[in-house]
Amino acid sequence: MNVFNLISYDLKNEIINNKRFIVIPFFTILECMIAEMNITSVKKSFSINNNISFFDLFSSVFKGCDPLSRSLSDWVPIPYLWLSVFIFAMFIVFDYMYNDISQFGLQIISRAGRSKWWLSKCISCIITLTSFYTILIFTIIIFSMIRGFSLLSENSEIINTIANDSMYLKFKNPEGISVYHIIISLLAPLLVMCATGIIQMTMSLFIKPAYSFILMLGVMLSGVFFESTAAYPRCGMILMSDVFFVDGYSTIKGVFLCIFLMFFFSITGVLCIKKYDILLARE
Repeated sequence: MNVFNLISYDLKNEIINNKRFIVIPFFTILECMIAEMNITSVKKSFSINNNISFFDLFSSVFKGCDPLSRSLSDWVPIPYLWLSVFIFAMFIVFDYMYNDISQFGLQIISRAGRSKWWLSKCISCIITLTSFYTILIFTIIIFSMIRGFSLLSENSEIINTIANDSMYLKFKNPEGISVYHIIISLLAPLLVMCATGIIQMTMSLFIKPAYSFILMLGVMLSGVFFESTAAYPRCGMILMSDVFFVDGYSTIKGVFLCIFLMFFFSITGVLCIKKYDILLARE
């Protein structure tokens, strides 16, 4: 059994038969409705007449927040929209690998080998999260079309106004939205999801999926509390990046860190699965 057959098996069970995917459009619509209300409130407060766009809506969902480590004595709003997206992404993949290795996966491992089995799980995890993210993006686009929003902003006034509410970071007030900014903004949250998914799956080799989920929830919260480059979840906060703030999170560094983490934990998983006591997963 080759890797492609294993991936095909995984995608059938992890995407096609995964009932959690049914919830994604409804979840995204709720996110869009809340984001639209926030944007409408900003427009009224600052007398902005520009029409809302898909990218305004997307940016509002993935805005993020100030690092809470700087605001111990002040009230800073928790980025509920941002957190809920990544927590849902973690929930989509959190137990599939463990369930597989403790059930039918035992037969597959014996036929295909442990390394191929783990490689297929890593690739399937990335494809699953990419599918989740794609459904989320297309739902935001469809919501925008139904609401009569344009795909791209006429200018950056709405996005700049939404971004410029930091109590600690120095705002750049960028003019216009470059193609580079759009591409990196769309790519960064996906890479954060994939890096988190691979780490979470690797942790499941040592602890139960529920515990690895809680552990990775702590990692996601590190992006809310800290501004260090090591707090890679901040890479997915597209309005708190160095594109908008002089001292904002470096998106490029975050992108490369996410890619490094994906490779590092994939290789770590290969080394661990070779010594992994499969019978423990059945207890």
